[in-house]
Formats: sequence, C-alpha cells, structure tokens
Amino acid sequence: MEFCRQQQINTQTYYTRQRDIRLQRTHRKFVHVKRKVTKIESHTEETSSELLLQLESALLSVSTNVCPHWLATVMKTLAD
Repeated sequence: MEFCRQQQINTQTYYTRQRDIRLQRTHRKFVHVKRKVTKIESHTEETSSELLLQLESALLSVSTNVCPHWLATVMKTLAD
C-alpha cells in the first residue's frame, strides 16, 4: 500500500488499527440498559368501568372496553 510505504507504517499494523477503530465506533452505538424489576399487583372492582395501570408514580386509566390488541401493544412497549 502506497500510503503505508510513504509514512513508513507496517501494512499489517495499519489494517489492525483500522479494524480496532471500526470496532470502537460500532461498540459505542449500543448502550447497556439495566431493567428494574418491579412488583406487579392486580385487583378489580365490579362497579368500575375502567382499568387502572400504575407503575411507580405513573398512572394509566383505560376503559374496560378498550381494544385488547392496543392494550397488549402498550404493555409490550412499556415492558421493553
């Protein structure tokens, strides 16, 4: 390789370093996130027409006639 010859760099060293730099760039794109395990409780009230979902300070009120597919999508998204 002409560049390595001009700069007096060993070609194997050049390619090894180039690979290391690419791996560093790829590695930095990912962030490790720790999931917090939470306690899940459920209870129902016969007179209520809404479903209350609470996670720590967040509260979601949903009508009991909500589309189950929509609710499943919301719950899967929150679980990720």
